[in-house]
Amino acid sequence: MKQRTVGLLTVLVTCLPGCVDLNEDVVTGLTPGAYGSQAVFQALVNASYEPLRSFWAQERGFTLTEFGTDIFYKGADGSYKFVNDYTTQLNPTLDYITNTWNDFYRAINTANTALDQASIVSMDSSVKAKRVGELRFLRALYYFYLVQMFGPLHITLHQITDPTTEAHRSPVDSVYDGVIIPDLQYAEANLPSVQQDYGRACCRTSPTYSTSTTSATPRSSGRCSTPAIP
Repeated sequence: MKQRTVGLLTVLVTCLPGCVDLNEDVVTGLTPGAYGSQAVFQALVNASYEPLRSFWAQERGFTLTEFGTDIFYKGADGSYKFVNDYTTQLNPTLDYITNTWNDFYRAINTANTALDQASIVSMDSSVKAKRVGELRFLRALYYFYLVQMFGPLHITLHQITDPTTEAHRSPVDSVYDGVIIPDLQYAEANLPSVQQDYGRACCRTSPTYSTSTTSATPRSSGRCSTPAIP
């Protein structure tokens, strides 16, 4: 009797995969076949803003950009005080550091994907120019903070479609001259001073804007920004 029961269960389990519908219905996310439409392009632009909240609207942003400087000093509360003190806990495996690297490069790839699709998207040309300006501003912003934190970087200006195990670090000057400055110049020329949608990048031209690759090498760029994130 036991043998018959086991045999019957084996047959039933073996037959189960034949009853499963393997046709996949994508509920969330975007597939490459959906690229090229205005709706998807807008969605990619919006998605490129995502790290702004996870970095600057939380403790991670000011911890990595202001701790250990003359601008800010640790207080009685809060965490990650060792970043301010430069102890041995501040190392490349720190979650704040690895998460920032991953988040910013993911956002750069999202922006690159949208930029690669921009030429085939059918939409109002003036709106498209503003959206491309937003993308290039955001890409410049992410590269700026990455190069400030890590120095020489792997530069990617197009969508990554295939897995890769190779990376090549470009000199700091190449990151500024090849990506950041051209992107900001385009953003300065194409972004309005005010955006109808709160939170989108806008640009206010000013003769006093500047940044630097090092403390001794001045570089000019557009005075472009996004409003504070609530």
